[in-house]
Amino acid sequence: MNWQWLTGPGVGAVIGYITNDIAVRMLFRPRDPKYLFGRRLPFTPGLIPKSRYRLSQAVGGLVGSELLSGEVLQRALLSDAMRERISRVIDDLCENAARDERAARELIPSTVEPEKLEAQIDGIIKTLSGTMSERLTASGFETTLAEQVMADLRSRITTTPFAPLRLFWDDRFNKSMSDRLAKAIRDMVDEHGAQWIETLVKGVINESLDTTVARWYSRAEPYVPRVKEAAMAAYERLVRERLDRALEAIDIGAILRAHIDSLDVREVERMILGIMKRELRAIVWLGALLGAVMGLVNALMPV
Repeated sequence: MNWQWLTGPGVGAVIGYITNDIAVRMLFRPRDPKYLFGRRLPFTPGLIPKSRYRLSQAVGGLVGSELLSGEVLQRALLSDAMRERISRVIDDLCENAARDERAARELIPSTVEPEKLEAQIDGIIKTLSGTMSERLTASGFETTLAEQVMADLRSRITTTPFAPLRLFWDDRFNKSMSDRLAKAIRDMVDEHGAQWIETLVKGVINESLDTTVARWYSRAEPYVPRVKEAAMAAYERLVRERLDRALEAIDIGAILRAHIDSLDVREVERMILGIMKRELRAIVWLGALLGAVMGLVNALMPV
């Protein structure tokens, strides 16, 4: 038996396997530079540890300018599939709301303490009621209201047994009575206006919180198609007009570069091996295959 047919390919396969395995390992090892007599040894550190910052610049630039560019993201966010998905999400939310029998107050997160929430709401209502009362008084509404009441009373009195009083109802009398009525209205609003408004607002809020989600949805259901259409239009306008500006502010490439630079060399190695381990092992075995082929070719060549 001619052992050359076995030893040649076998030795070639071993050499090819070992050399490719060493080459793959030298991509990551050594992790730190090695020195001999004060001089750095060649090929230390490994290719990836040595070039990690250049790699982070390249990856960050590629992702920021090509893979996640404004044009690419806009095309994805405004695709028919994305529009359909958003529409389906809105429809699902509406269907869930239509069946939700919880009171609105039950939607308040459990982390919010009821006493603190109630105190905050009371404070907001009091501030709002005081402001509304002041604005109402400053608007001079009492004068307009008093004039309207007196004009209406003057027109109605003709159909009552007191119709002869119109003979004495001149402009001066009308002005005097309007001023007195306006003053009485102003005094009542100054004294009780804030309290009345506070009571009214509290009643509205409590009624709203006790109303079920389904009931709220039934009230709003006629407007849902228009709200949905407006929401989709707002989404598209936001993507078209604001996406590029948002990407400039975020600068995904810079974030990615900073993240890669902050990683430990071992973490970078683990990430790359997690993605390309099978491919790198295939390179090693390819070296063995090529070594075996070269050994076989060498055995076939005449001496």
